[in-house]
Amino acid sequence: MQFLVWKIFYIAFFLILVGFLYERARYRYLAPPIVALFIIGAVGICMRSEVHQIFQGRNPTFLMGIYVGEAFRTEDNEIRFYFFQDQENLNELLFLDGDKWQPVTYRCICPLATILSQCTVEGHLGVASFTENADARLLRLRTKHTGTEYEIAVKDGRLSPSHSYPHQFGVCLQPVYFSADWPAFVQYIEFWLASGATKFYLYIHSATPKVRETLHHYERLLGDSLEIIDWSDLPVESRHKGDFYADPNTRIFSAGGHNALNDCILRARSHVKFLGVIDLDELIHVPSGRNPIDVFETLANAYPDAANFALDWQYVQDETNTRKVVKPSDLHFGALRYLKKPYSKSIIDDYVTLKKVIHRPERVIMADVHNTIINDLRNPYSSSNPIRFDTSVSISPVSVPALDERFDQVIINDSIASVLHLRRFNALSKVNVPYNTSVSYDDIREKSRVMDRIWRQRINNGTIKDNRVGNWYPTFEQTVRDLESCRTFPFNVRNRIGKGFCRALINCEPMLTVKEAYIKADQMWSNVAHRGKFIEYIKSVFVDFSHVLAFLSHMSPSSILITGANRGIGLGFVHHYLSLPTVKYVFATAREPETAEELKSISDSRLHVVKMDVQNDDSIVAAEKEVSSIVGQNGLNLLINNSGVATRYDLDAPPNRETILSTLDVNVAGPIIVSQIFLPLLRKASSSLSSLPISVNRSAIINISSGAASIQDNKSGGMVVYRTSKTALNSLTKTFSIHTAKDGILTLAILPGYVVTRMTGNNGELTVEQSVKMMTDAFDKFGEEHQGGFFSKNGEPFPY
Repeated sequence: MQFLVWKIFYIAFFLILVGFLYERARYRYLAPPIVALFIIGAVGICMRSEVHQIFQGRNPTFLMGIYVGEAFRTEDNEIRFYFFQDQENLNELLFLDGDKWQPVTYRCICPLATILSQCTVEGHLGVASFTENADARLLRLRTKHTGTEYEIAVKDGRLSPSHSYPHQFGVCLQPVYFSADWPAFVQYIEFWLASGATKFYLYIHSATPKVRETLHHYERLLGDSLEIIDWSDLPVESRHKGDFYADPNTRIFSAGGHNALNDCILRARSHVKFLGVIDLDELIHVPSGRNPIDVFETLANAYPDAANFALDWQYVQDETNTRKVVKPSDLHFGALRYLKKPYSKSIIDDYVTLKKVIHRPERVIMADVHNTIINDLRNPYSSSNPIRFDTSVSISPVSVPALDERFDQVIINDSIASVLHLRRFNALSKVNVPYNTSVSYDDIREKSRVMDRIWRQRINNGTIKDNRVGNWYPTFEQTVRDLESCRTFPFNVRNRIGKGFCRALINCEPMLTVKEAYIKADQMWSNVAHRGKFIEYIKSVFVDFSHVLAFLSHMSPSSILITGANRGIGLGFVHHYLSLPTVKYVFATAREPETAEELKSISDSRLHVVKMDVQNDDSIVAAEKEVSSIVGQNGLNLLINNSGVATRYDLDAPPNRETILSTLDVNVAGPIIVSQIFLPLLRKASSSLSSLPISVNRSAIINISSGAASIQDNKSGGMVVYRTSKTALNSLTKTFSIHTAKDGILTLAILPGYVVTRMTGNNGELTVEQSVKMMTDAFDKFGEEHQGGFFSKNGEPFPY
């Protein structure tokens, strides 16, 4: 706002000055050079980030981007997040604290492996510490030298005084890239399920369609207990891909796994009590045979100030061979019964001395793959440094992971538990290896039998379809060879990739023989230091002006949630509201967002795709929490209950109670529960806009009904269950409207007409766009006098 005022003042000053000169003939010759100065100054103002970088960023060896993913609220007035930034980029990151911009406190993860290379784009922990009573539910960021503001989604990771963890034990898989080994994912998930894990965080960079299909199967099976995090490349223009001086991905060590690890620890806060950062080829070994959760609980009781338990990381030889697995029934886990442990003298030193860590997420600030960098303060309010992140100095000590004031890291003897590393590649220091035959892995053998039994059950009951998956192994084998040969290639001075050397994933891509077999993750990063070009500033002026016109002539709801938005009319509503510049948030819900290809293809920062199943109350509650964390005290302006099914029910066929109840569940119970759970957010919106009349722009529930719902208009019969459900929806609308009227919330039902969608068999009289346009035009006319009504697509009353 201040910058806009300065622009207006600048323009007004020069207009007055030029007018003054033209009025006085003897000074008129000064007008042209002053106009030229005005133009140069205008360009300087509008392109201030470019001007800054011309004078401050002339060194071409570092990059200007700052890339932020998601953020997490760790305290009432604190938000933490991880981001990527070039070490030599000194552009300061700012966050909005009330009405003031404050600097973000940050600290580099900086893994040791990057010191001797040119992997200069590092992961950083950022902390936004808000002043007392500030609203910390939404994070607004910008940099010191660019004026563009970015809103970053914030998830809640706070603990309550009597906190109860939804999950006792979870595992986190670091970014997997160019993976074709779908059996490895099956073994990973089945083993950790058998070990008591109930929460999975899987970071995926790139994988074959079969791997993604396998993961989506488990996502459907486990629901919210399994999260797939798209760990994408950083955004870069196509013309700069692979350019060491323009593409930040060429300077990220590996796939940025250190950032992902710490992002996962933040993500697990308040949700998981014990979190293991476990690779795809790792298992846990408990010699006593106890459940790992029981072991961790015993350790937690013995060491109440522990934040981490460091377990031995032991190499074992794994003889798993999945070369001949061409369908799920070919897969078994018998090889886990024959693990062999070499003597330590036969193993490369790294494999003998390194650890794997089980974390208490809320007690950790930053961790490495095999160690803890720094733990949190035991009591941040009574220590000598009461503010957790007052300055970067307060989080700088790393030589001792656990200081007197911080939570401890406890090293655990391998007689209690250890992590086994099932290496398929050469980690041995000699060819003829002696094995330690005294070591017993009875607990692993027993779990492998359980895994085999459960896997067969999944196949036999149809949970897993036993179809041929094609000849996947050659792709896997060739990719492994290519990646292994690339591991040392960037460090060969004579054969450097590009113009610098860094073991970055994108630097290995040109060496992949079968690169086209893999699907990369969808973009997850926002470059908050993005430099707007001059034409973008010019466009923003017109957009700002159009915002003013829109406000004066055609105000729209600020936030809209649409159920069933992955296709058809719901998707049409999404496109419509994203076309309106005054709309701030569009929440599009889908039962399976990962399969909603058209919805995912929309590139608009205002769109939030939310996982929600109207038949699952837990998913509705989770969706409400996600929406609430974004809209905050402003609430939700418009709820469109669009989800619906039109299951065929023939009266001449045998009765089918399951079909009837399922249809009623989606078409009637779903809108009731969704409206009920989101009602507090609708009330907030209505209260915050109490000066407006009752309308969709203030707060409203719109139920998408059907002409088949009308009892008076029913002259053809048929569609028995569907008609019944939509008639019940109209009754719900009328009843609900009586309760919401006192809160200033408009509630009504509307029919979209006979629209060409999959539900109508792609038959109809209207396109989705035509129907949505007519309905939204009608929305603008609805007011208090329409409360509880049933209307046609053009806003005319329709008989009940």
